[in-house]
Amino acid sequence: MPLPQGDLWGVPDVAFLKGAAILGVLSVVIAAVVSFRLRRGHPPTRELHPYEVAYLTGGGRHTIAAVLLSLRLDGAIRADQPGGDLHVSGERRSADTPLDEVVHEAVRSRQARTVAAVTAHETVQEAIKSLRDGLAAQGMVLDERRRRLARRAAWPLWLVIVVSGVRLAWYLADSKLFDGPDVPFTGILIIPMVVALLFLYAMTSGHAEKTRAVKAALKDTRQRHGHLDPRVFPAWPTYGIPASAMGVALFGTAALMSIDPTFSQAAGLGRLLQMAGSASSSGGIGYSGSSCSSTASVCSSSGCSGGSGGDGGGGSSCGGGGGSSCGGCGGG
Repeated sequence: MPLPQGDLWGVPDVAFLKGAAILGVLSVVIAAVVSFRLRRGHPPTRELHPYEVAYLTGGGRHTIAAVLLSLRLDGAIRADQPGGDLHVSGERRSADTPLDEVVHEAVRSRQARTVAAVTAHETVQEAIKSLRDGLAAQGMVLDERRRRLARRAAWPLWLVIVVSGVRLAWYLADSKLFDGPDVPFTGILIIPMVVALLFLYAMTSGHAEKTRAVKAALKDTRQRHGHLDPRVFPAWPTYGIPASAMGVALFGTAALMSIDPTFSQAAGLGRLLQMAGSASSSGGIGYSGSSCSSTASVCSSSGCSGGSGGDGGGGSSCGGGGGSSCGGCGGG
């Protein structure tokens, strides 16, 4: 028995579905090819700064977590416990990148009293954008021009989806508002077709801004800094502030709780990394050691390995030492 179908706009539903599906798949293929070429990237020409590694691991929030920890270890900020309010506790010494400067100033001026306020602060956002621009120059993320081209490559697909949606809406309006016939079964099939096209596009479009070179760069960085993995109990006071920032960049929450659990808990850095994504919570290595849970909203300091952390206003268990590693934060 043939399925009931309509011929809206003089085009039978089956013919419309076939044409839309073919054009949709072709549009997805075109967008995927363009995206693949745009996201090729290239290996960085210099060593990536810890804040850049943090951005590649989990975006701006992960970067800010690394910055706040660096400032804490530098004796420049502290966090109330309980409450999590941030306060300046001294001048910056080793933490001397543009991001360190703007975050410290935002806390000093009381324009940013919490981690959430620091993340949303306009000047901090501008510094993060400068860091991202530096990463674009290193072939790690797409610059604005390439992101724009990637978006435009998907326009044919959106056109197919819009036309299909208009056809279905036309059927529904005719049926519900003008006492027309019920929507034919073949008209309803537009819905699963659109869902399938969107799923296919999501599977082939790639990351919104990272290039394919990021995976190799992070793998190489993680191998070179394997001694910072919290599972091997790093000697954080010996390694100094830049190494601690790199530890947070690579290993996320586990490193935070290993370096300074008291500050991390008081400031809510665990929540911040959880918002940045699962890769930030575990450092992209599926860390699930007994020190703390990467899924906790705020990790408990009980049972955390390595370092006891100072109180909200005192020095950390890690201590200072060491200057900032290579410049290259972007915008510096």
